[in-house]
Amino acid sequence: MSAPLLRRLQQPRDLDSAPQDRRRWCSVAAAGWAGTEPHGGVATLWSSGRRAAAGLLLAERLDDGLLVAATADLSTEPIVWLGDVAAAAFDGEAAEAPLGAPRIRLGALTPRVEVVWAVDARVARLECTFPCRPVGQRTFENETLDPRVQLESTDGGGVARLRPYPGLPGITVRFNGDVTLEGTAAWESALAVLDRNGPAGTEDRFSPGTFVVRLPDGARSLRMSVEVEAELAPGAAPDAAETTAGTGTDRERLLDLLSAPGLALEAAWTPDQTSAWIEAHATAARGAIGGPGERAKDDSALWFGRACQLLLRNLRGTWGPLTYRGLVEDCFVPAIRSIVDAALEAGAVDDGAEAEGPAVPDEPGAARFRGAARWYEVLGAAEVQARNAVAVEAGALLHQLLIFDEQLSRMVSDGPRSELAAGRALNSRRWFQRAFWLPTPRRLADLEVDRVDPVGGTALAMRAGMLVAASLEGAPLDQIQRRAVVNATDQRLLTPLGVRSLDRADLGFRQGDGPDSSVWPWLLGFHAEAAIRAFGRDHGRLEFQETLLSAIDGAPEAWLEGEDGGVLPRGEISFSPARGESVRAFRLLSEILGEDEG
Repeated sequence: MSAPLLRRLQQPRDLDSAPQDRRRWCSVAAAGWAGTEPHGGVATLWSSGRRAAAGLLLAERLDDGLLVAATADLSTEPIVWLGDVAAAAFDGEAAEAPLGAPRIRLGALTPRVEVVWAVDARVARLECTFPCRPVGQRTFENETLDPRVQLESTDGGGVARLRPYPGLPGITVRFNGDVTLEGTAAWESALAVLDRNGPAGTEDRFSPGTFVVRLPDGARSLRMSVEVEAELAPGAAPDAAETTAGTGTDRERLLDLLSAPGLALEAAWTPDQTSAWIEAHATAARGAIGGPGERAKDDSALWFGRACQLLLRNLRGTWGPLTYRGLVEDCFVPAIRSIVDAALEAGAVDDGAEAEGPAVPDEPGAARFRGAARWYEVLGAAEVQARNAVAVEAGALLHQLLIFDEQLSRMVSDGPRSELAAGRALNSRRWFQRAFWLPTPRRLADLEVDRVDPVGGTALAMRAGMLVAASLEGAPLDQIQRRAVVNATDQRLLTPLGVRSLDRADLGFRQGDGPDSSVWPWLLGFHAEAAIRAFGRDHGRLEFQETLLSAIDGAPEAWLEGEDGGVLPRGEISFSPARGESVRAFRLLSEILGEDEG
């Protein structure tokens, strides 16, 4: 990692900066943890001047460890429904110790936020408030407050249900351990609320007391999930059934392809869920490749192959051996073979460019993806840049697809297909090395250098696609090359908020242009995977990656960098691939750390 970058990450946030003001939801800290009444004496709260659009869920972790989330699921006003979170843990006779900053994950389909702290203790104490009302509106009298909290015990931990205001949705709080409630409920009314423009009104806050959570043996984290018992208003993220039905837009399909591996891991998909997802996407993926003689519309079929491989690898431990084999034979093998066969389908590719003939043996499938829309072009519904070359991430994903075909063929004892797939993968690797690897300056080109004039710089541009290539399990790179790509990313593309689309020093860089000036938080999951595969169990690196991954939680789809160094949110505020990559990356880190402890 570069020293300047590490120093920037270690510096505290500038909370007075304009970009931070535009993206923060915040409130004041509780006045001390021990020996004082929680939230007592707090006369002024901070709230956001930004208003949530219908169907959006917002959350932010602050430097003081507090959280406020809001949703516009009722009427036209945002309802703040969680604030002033404080957590501490103790074990035996040891004194209580406040927990550090948590990770935050947002629900995509329902108003839900999960807060996770790293903990090395058996007992934890949590204090939080539930305003549960529009800022600045006294829509209910305080005597209608219902302070009762219903506690339940489930197989997965404790549950608390409450509904302070009868006219607003109920709230369910889930913990990963048995929970009891200490102290008495408290209500503070008419607290002044400020935003960056001055007074914003008043708000009431309800505290049910102190939640005492007894964690199970071996627990490494404290989890609190807060759910509002209401669906998001129209305009929310599309329903999962719609995105997997193959009838959504190209953007919706790609979002599901990018987020499914992590979300499936988090929800422990059943075999039926997995097979239904694959069946729904396989048809659309084949359609995106096109027929004989056609160029692929986009690279979604290659991302589909990656998603299938991750689903099979990450979920196989949750299925029995017979179910696992049945899924491989009846679901994964037909879907992947159909994609591979479509990509290799014979026929000259002609899109009006100079005749190039069919794909040659040493570049299997590459001709179909020359000029295909890249992932960021699909997400932004942007006009596809004219090019007669394969993008670096598409080349690596194609090689990964051929390797997966070989693996599946071995699983079902199909020797001839396995040998054929192995030969294709080897040829694809040789082609990739010739087409993309730059011995100087030791990184990957963005496009096939033998098909784009390198003097013009288009092929040699440093974009985030090379990081995607280096993160793949079957990347067509050796260990030294992987490390070189990660180091180049650290020096030119990595920021504390995410990974840049394009090196700002590139001759073709256009300030303010979305595809050029964007910083993508969700790509930090790929950075973590690439670093783990390149450097292994380097504890300094692992801690560095965990620090970086915190930028995914609560971040928008992308940040747009300005000339003054400030950033503005771009795209969706709750971005499903970010949540999925966060789950995947933290699981990878946990597995590596667990192997070390073993």
